[in-house]
Amino acid sequence: MSPFGRCRKCTGTGWQAPTGRLRRRPKPCRRCQATGRRLRIGRRLHNHSTRTRAAARRIRDAARR
Repeated sequence: MSPFGRCRKCTGTGWQAPTGRLRRRPKPCRRCQATGRRLRIGRRLHNHSTRTRAAARRIRDAARR
């Protein structure tokens, strides 16, 4: 399974459909930076917990010295 999934805002195209009454050109999706891909929720949680644990270990090791 890939750590990336389709962007739900642009449905994986990377471009948002024009909104409003005037027909304008599509804009690049801000949520996925026009790639059409985003990190999956589980991978985001894993990255966050890994960073938090590493920071706690650095603080603990610095206190021991």
